[in-house]
Amino acid sequence: MSVANEHGSFVQRLKERHGQDDDAARRADRLLDLGSTQASEIRRILPQAESEAIKSAAREAHASQPGGPGLRFHSLAEAGRRGVDLDLLRSTQRSNRHLVDDVLRGEGAFSRGELTVRPLEAPFDWPPMVEPPLAVSTVFHPPFAEGWERASFRQAIGGGSVPTYDSYLDPQWGRLGSRMVAQNHDAGDIDQLNVLHYCGFLVPFTTPNTSPLMITVDLTCLVCEHKISTSDEWGWSEFVAFTQSGVALDVFWEHDDGAPMTEDFRQRFVPGLDASGDGESFPGLKVIVGPGERRSLNFLTDVAFPAGKTVWVFVGMSDFMYARLNDVSIDISMDTAWQLTSLTVTAL
Repeated sequence: MSVANEHGSFVQRLKERHGQDDDAARRADRLLDLGSTQASEIRRILPQAESEAIKSAAREAHASQPGGPGLRFHSLAEAGRRGVDLDLLRSTQRSNRHLVDDVLRGEGAFSRGELTVRPLEAPFDWPPMVEPPLAVSTVFHPPFAEGWERASFRQAIGGGSVPTYDSYLDPQWGRLGSRMVAQNHDAGDIDQLNVLHYCGFLVPFTTPNTSPLMITVDLTCLVCEHKISTSDEWGWSEFVAFTQSGVALDVFWEHDDGAPMTEDFRQRFVPGLDASGDGESFPGLKVIVGPGERRSLNFLTDVAFPAGKTVWVFVGMSDFMYARLNDVSIDISMDTAWQLTSLTVTAL
């Protein structure tokens, strides 16, 4: 079934009352604080003036030896000549990686989620699809009446930019996802790229009996390509970068509730790229999921809903990419589009 258009004002009222999801802004502030702390520690080991002097000397040496060693070799040699403790510098650069992980890799609070990956060669109905009993379930298919651009966030601190930021949301075909491109070719001490896009669909469900809900999501990949490409010129550089896509889920109690009845749940849906180091090696462009591959997820809510209550179920895709750079150039991108082929809500 499709969601009735008479409920279309719900999404607009939510947008007007509560605006964009502010989790991304709070997370960005925390990441900036971590970056500022690390930058201060780095500057105690390698002051800005000395860093610039080393780079200048390396450029001169490189220019005087055409066809000779590169900037990385000359900069490391000059840093060693000046007595810079590069081992301490590298350990300091990487010391707060676990703090960044804590900020970026949180989980939600639905009871559990089960992911099934269907290989391309499998028949369309593998594993066998059993239609749920209509008395306790509702199955939704495209077109969906209510698409929701729920959250967007683009931040480039330092010399970076986000030249491409497009949404694939299309209720007519059940398409969701995003295409995001960010870059920084002139990174300073602690530059950051922080980009999020979060969109999906809302459907109403009236519970036939008092029970928790099981929500089954079936998606087909249209395109899923991630890229992290880096380069290091100076030898003491360091970076952390990753890409991440997750299925997001909420159940709202009332039309105008800003907060969901069950806590927001985002389960990592595809294995994104995760890269760190001095910038000399990088994953490059990767096809994360092949076009046409199908994935199904089952979720159970952590609360029960009373019989006869109409609740609103939101299912969406959350795409996120992040990079923290210290004198590393980067190109990072995500091109992810999926079709929500069916959404089943069942009262257990």
